[in-house]
Amino acid sequence: MKKITTSLFMIMLLGVVSCNDFLDVPLKGNISTDVFASEQAVTGCYAAFYSNDKDWQIWEAWHIYAMGNILSDDAYKGGQNDGDQPDLGIMERFETLPSNPAIRSVYRLNYHYIFFFNTALEGLSKATDVSESIRDRYIGEVKFLRAYAYMRIMMAYGSESKDKGLPIIDHVLLQSEMGKVPRSNFMDTWNFIINELKDAEARLPVKSSYPVDQVGRATKGAAQALLTRSYLYTKDWVNCEAYASKVIDSKEYRLAPEFKDVFSKDKEHGVESIFELGYTIDKYFGTGYDFSHASWWASAQQPRGAYGGWGLSGLSKDLLTEFEQNPGDPRIVWTFLFEGDEDVSKGNASVVSFSGGLNPDKMHLRKLWDPLNFLLPVGQTDYNYTVIRYADVLLMYAEAANENGKIAQAQDALNTVRKRARESSFTDPYRNVKGYEFDEAMDAEDRVPDVTAGDKTSLRNAIWHERRVELAGENLRFFDLVRQGRAGSVLRSFAAKYSTLKGKAFQDGKHESFPIPQDEVALSNSLISQNPGY
Repeated sequence: MKKITTSLFMIMLLGVVSCNDFLDVPLKGNISTDVFASEQAVTGCYAAFYSNDKDWQIWEAWHIYAMGNILSDDAYKGGQNDGDQPDLGIMERFETLPSNPAIRSVYRLNYHYIFFFNTALEGLSKATDVSESIRDRYIGEVKFLRAYAYMRIMMAYGSESKDKGLPIIDHVLLQSEMGKVPRSNFMDTWNFIINELKDAEARLPVKSSYPVDQVGRATKGAAQALLTRSYLYTKDWVNCEAYASKVIDSKEYRLAPEFKDVFSKDKEHGVESIFELGYTIDKYFGTGYDFSHASWWASAQQPRGAYGGWGLSGLSKDLLTEFEQNPGDPRIVWTFLFEGDEDVSKGNASVVSFSGGLNPDKMHLRKLWDPLNFLLPVGQTDYNYTVIRYADVLLMYAEAANENGKIAQAQDALNTVRKRARESSFTDPYRNVKGYEFDEAMDAEDRVPDVTAGDKTSLRNAIWHERRVELAGENLRFFDLVRQGRAGSVLRSFAAKYSTLKGKAFQDGKHESFPIPQDEVALSNSLISQNPGY
């Protein structure tokens, strides 16, 4: 079920934020606390991640969901030609300039959302239309969403090596404050995110306490899971282990029995889901067409042709060879869609064709594939976006426990994830896999065996491997490589191995971070400083 979903109507009803330049234009249409409607305001905060008062910013919002894949060794930009999303092509070659439109849209949209949340929090602090306990929960929900927005841009624009964080805007700005908020340092920004999530954790209920018609709201476990991720990115292994343990010990979540269930549309908000953004179909503002706001990012990765996608973020051979091949890993079936596969969802086989001239390895992401039987008109899809799931928490726990010297506990968490993979089906009911020859031993009992590495370094490498194959295509790979301190070496090696420009120009100390949009630097009279090297 998808109850907390996108709604253009809600955005228009609230009319919260309409700003062209987030540091120099006053907010317009702020919520009036005299007639504040708490429930609509909080629902509108969820909807902020899908909608915007500028038509084409709805389109641009999907970029953040693909950058972690496209900038890594897991996927090519893809598409039909160089003119298909050229801004992302420039980014994957690490030729990015501060004027890059994709860089600008991701940065500005997330601050747009933050302004939205600040306005909602101001209204909630004075609201009298709900009980104190409900208002307290609503504040927790909005603080969680604000922390998530900051986390998204901090992972992309923060610079650990140069101690650069982000401008922290935690209230509705006065006119006198416009253009006068500088960047905080690296840990101050992360500590703001952490404190927001701790506040949310204290206010939010557990997932099982919500009624069925409230599925999709932020929960205590979601705050704890994002705290785990925050500590992972700041290398605070003690707290990373502690917060992952909170999620695990809550018994609110478990691995789905089958790997395929994680991405099945009828299993959304399922047992493994800790937090996901729920999408539905709505009128695309100003056009008269029906579009899912998720369709922009999910359809972008669908095959072209019959599926109505754009063939972007095509998976790489390098990712495929990372999976264990002999015997095979069943997750291959549910991660990759191959050229030549037959879609049998309507009873008559339709061959999945190669999509686009910049997708050299001719593969797409099965996790986001809509078979013809389920595909909405014009290639639309209402796939939810999974922000964080239980397998990720188990692997973060494994990594932290290993760094803390708890080898046995780390192995156990890692092998829990591998056991699910080992026991998963490798038969896709919607297609015949023709584009890949599986080893005859795919169904061997010893496939995806338990890891027995007994030293910290070997186990760390095993956990990093598992993150890559388990979470492939889920927008984490590039950011994982950065925090692991090996983005440059991995991407330059990729470029050399496959004779491609992708990753070749990566410069250590520079390309771990995106540039701050140049016009934001200019609008602040350089109070917002640029990232190193740009």
